[in-house]
Amino acid sequence: ISKAGLSYRGKEIDLTKTELQIVEILFQNFNRFVPRENIIDHCWQGENFIDDNTLAVNIHRLRKKLSGLGLENIIETRINVGYRLNEEALC
Repeated sequence: ISKAGLSYRGKEIDLTKTELQIVEILFQNFNRFVPRENIIDHCWQGENFIDDNTLAVNIHRLRKKLSGLGLENIIETRINVGYRLNEEALC
């Protein structure tokens, strides 16, 4: 698994390729909700065996890592809509 770093206010975390792809699509759509299906397609290019649980597990791990940077509530979930990066969490 290749890893990449993400830093915020002098702290850094390692992200897996999938976590980085999730962050990427959320930043591309900053403060707008991205449907779960779009994130799955972006990360796994429509691989049929990927399901919502796989995405949920990756979001959970990503939230835990971002929490280590002091970004506890940056990923917001809206049921039946998707996920977004919440700019209010950056303040």
